[in-house]
Amino acid sequence: MHKKHKNGFHFVLLVPFWGASYAVNSNARSGRMCAVSTNTKRINFPETVPLAQWDDGSIRVGGTRITLDTIVHRFQVGDTPEEIQDGFPSLTLAQINETIAWYLNHKEGDEYLTERDREAEKILRELESDPENQARRKELHRRIAERRKTGQLTRT
Repeated sequence: MHKKHKNGFHFVLLVPFWGASYAVNSNARSGRMCAVSTNTKRINFPETVPLAQWDDGSIRVGGTRITLDTIVHRFQVGDTPEEIQDGFPSLTLAQINETIAWYLNHKEGDEYLTERDREAEKILRELESDPENQARRKELHRRIAERRKTGQLTRT
């Protein structure tokens, strides 16, 4: 699931965020992380909608790194546009409202989110079945337990 480079590892990790899952590609050399999508359908948005699809397939809002997934999830759990903006002050209320309106009026939004969830589940299954990843996970859990035992780490 990962390739070894001279200066580190190139690996894929699953990151849950606001209840949605994202496949994240991390390159140890650059330290940059971005969502990875291999089969995402390209969507063209009208100029009136503050959405753009990045080369990695992710859909971002208003020229920010905030994803459509994040805004939609917050809306689906009952957050108002004002509450969403409180969590993401780099977005305007207009951008949030236009994003939600586009999502509610275009089935491509649901198809996109379904595909993202499917890709994340596939990556999770691959990671969980990788013996090297299992060993790494076991070691991390051991370290966490050790730090909790010595008081260096507390549960929050």
